[in-house]
Amino acid sequence: MLLATMKWAVPTPTRVAPSCQPTSKLLPQGNARRPAPKGGIWCRIPRVLARARRSGPEPRQRPHAVPMRILAACGAHHAEPKPDDGRIFPEPPKSAWEPQKLAVHAVLDAFHRGCEERVKILMTGGSGKTSVALWVAEGLEIEPGVGAQTVLVLVPTINLLAQTLREWRDTTRWTQGQYEMLCVCSDAGVAKDECDAACERNAVDVTTDASEVRAFLDRTEERKGACSSDGLVRVVLCTYKSVERLGEAQRAMLAAAVAAGEEPPSGAHFDLAVFDEAHHTATRAECYLAHALRDEGVRIRRRLFMSATCQTYSDHRDADGDRECYTMDDPEVYGKLSYNLTHREAVDVYKICKGFKLVYLCVDEELLDGKQACDIAVAGPFSSEAEAAAIYAGEAAVEVLAVRKMAQEHGARRVLTFHSCHANVERFCEFATGPLLEDRAERCVLRIYGAPLMKQGQRSERLRQFAEAGGDLKGRPQGAWLASCQAIQEGTNVEGGVEAVMFVDGKASAVGIQQAVMRSTRADGDLEYGLVGVVVKRGSRTLGHVFGALMEMDEELKRDLRAVRQVLPRENGEPAGMDVAVAEALAWFMGKHNLPVGKVEEALLVEAVKSVTDESDWWMGELKRALGATERMGEEVQAVLRAHPTLGTWLARQQRKSREKKLLPSLHEGLQSLLGEGNAKVCWQQNTWQKIDRLVEGDDRSESTEKAGM
Repeated sequence: MLLATMKWAVPTPTRVAPSCQPTSKLLPQGNARRPAPKGGIWCRIPRVLARARRSGPEPRQRPHAVPMRILAACGAHHAEPKPDDGRIFPEPPKSAWEPQKLAVHAVLDAFHRGCEERVKILMTGGSGKTSVALWVAEGLEIEPGVGAQTVLVLVPTINLLAQTLREWRDTTRWTQGQYEMLCVCSDAGVAKDECDAACERNAVDVTTDASEVRAFLDRTEERKGACSSDGLVRVVLCTYKSVERLGEAQRAMLAAAVAAGEEPPSGAHFDLAVFDEAHHTATRAECYLAHALRDEGVRIRRRLFMSATCQTYSDHRDADGDRECYTMDDPEVYGKLSYNLTHREAVDVYKICKGFKLVYLCVDEELLDGKQACDIAVAGPFSSEAEAAAIYAGEAAVEVLAVRKMAQEHGARRVLTFHSCHANVERFCEFATGPLLEDRAERCVLRIYGAPLMKQGQRSERLRQFAEAGGDLKGRPQGAWLASCQAIQEGTNVEGGVEAVMFVDGKASAVGIQQAVMRSTRADGDLEYGLVGVVVKRGSRTLGHVFGALMEMDEELKRDLRAVRQVLPRENGEPAGMDVAVAEALAWFMGKHNLPVGKVEEALLVEAVKSVTDESDWWMGELKRALGATERMGEEVQAVLRAHPTLGTWLARQQRKSREKKLLPSLHEGLQSLLGEGNAKVCWQQNTWQKIDRLVEGDDRSESTEKAGM
């Protein structure tokens, strides 16, 4: 068993300032690439009454937007509200972390001064995004002196809905009589099981009925609230799965207003919608998760997208490459990035999260069939005959021993293991608690499953037992292990924290891996870092998936991996022999990131590089090698492309993608740095690409001419 540890360098703080320039109107009727649905209330409303549908001033035309920009240009400051003027001052409390304050200011600045309708922020896990959303809702003004009247919070799971409900009720500066809340869940049975207890404690209704949602939004208030000009602030917490109920309620309100010849009520649209864990909405356009991205689905004035990970697709296609998908790097759908808190920045600059160490344990395939004694390169042989004999129990034994070794060497008492199916969980727990391990009584081994195998009440009890056993130093010297299969989702609170996560199998999704890793790096827990472990077995791709996902969390490491990819062979298969350039690149990377150099480590690194990079990085390496030491003059570029026609064809495809605005920014910058420098200062967008086009077209014409001549 071979153990390797990875350490991370100190980052440079990253903050993206919001734009103060108004942009074109963003998707007034949803995705411009998709036609509006035929029929329905949207098409039957008469034109004269359709104008009433847009009641209230448009965000770009509200009276205070221009004066705010004029005051800022003149050096003046927006007047602070008086304590008794009935409004909430849009300033986070003093107890807020500095990144939270920066995020709130960036979002409000983009909404108020930048006149943006869609804003995106990226903040690492455990940095307090839920509180940021609350403070934005409290500070947002839809008109001068008028706060948001209707607020929608969308979450992916009922667990996260209950957690958001508790946090908003506990930390809001709205008084009890100034706002009302409603929870909308897709399944009444699940809602009753998972969040009714929290709602009962907070006196909040739970519903799955669109008519009840309409009654809540269309309610006539008897008195004014603190942030509303005509009534209470109405807050709706809803899961993505049940968002269609909101659309049904809004359409019913519009239909009633049209029939009565009246203007639609204020509840016919939401002043603000918060998309928590917004990476879930980056999916196919027809999926229910993306329903609220379009105004045809839910009418929303301003959208705030929050996530710890940015889900993107190349060319707006999904992983299969056959259907159009929303991608979070599309500003027309998700808005501009107003604030970005990276994990490294949260750890090393603001000290609100812990760093993490990557530990992988390589298991020789011969250990699985029991033909050899247990010869572990780093740790030595097993400590007892029972432990050595346990290897004959099969693959589950290797997994258990690997988890135990990692936990003991690093002192982790709360270990969360991830498995691909419940059968693997059962085998893992059966061996961990079986008679072959002499120290089985020193730790508590629990299992937890997602629905429908286990209800939320049972999962909550298992999490409570896990927290208690992890803190029992006398009775459980080795702490507690929790084997999970599709049970630990967003909003699942583990009291006392998780000190280590172990990927035994499964978890191929980069976003899922990052979410799991961030759970171990939260401020709670006794270790000074979060431990990320992987059991590496013959033919397993788990390490590549985990390694690649971790690199996605760090731009510097990602750049280093791309540099390695540029020298790797293009073929998917392993090269027959490592040439000097490949060996040097791998050694450079491993030395920079404190990884031991060896054949096994090199093979694992090659797998990780391929999982986090794509073929365009290899083409960039080919272009660099083809250009060599030339000065990148225009004529020299043409000569190089004539000698490498396939490279010229690839460049022409990138040029077409650039014209269609589908070229990835990183690739755009890389090509510009290669082809836009040197003595000639060739601008690749205007000059070099035209030459490439003419070159490729000329080659095509010459080929067709030769064929015609033949």
